[in-house]
Amino acid sequence: MKPTVKHQIVEIPLAEINIEKGVRKEIDRSELISLAESINKCGLLQAVGITKSENGKFDIVFGSRRIMAADYLGMDTIAARILTESPRS
Repeated sequence: MKPTVKHQIVEIPLAEINIEKGVRKEIDRSELISLAESINKCGLLQAVGITKSENGKFDIVFGSRRIMAADYLGMDTIAARILTESPRS
């Protein structure tokens, strides 16, 4: 039996991801900096989850803090898992 890939991980430009819907109301700046330092030292350990948006970009499903930390580091892209359905539904 051949294995199937449900969600491929791809590099997506940060500018193509809408995070407004997935952002927490309050984010502690020191925690964000700590996460950015961890990503800078160890790399991104888990891809963020996104879905295709109606406007051709992507909506964040999970990982908004990782996206903000990547942006803080000046990264242009992030590893993302493009989901066909939101796990929240």
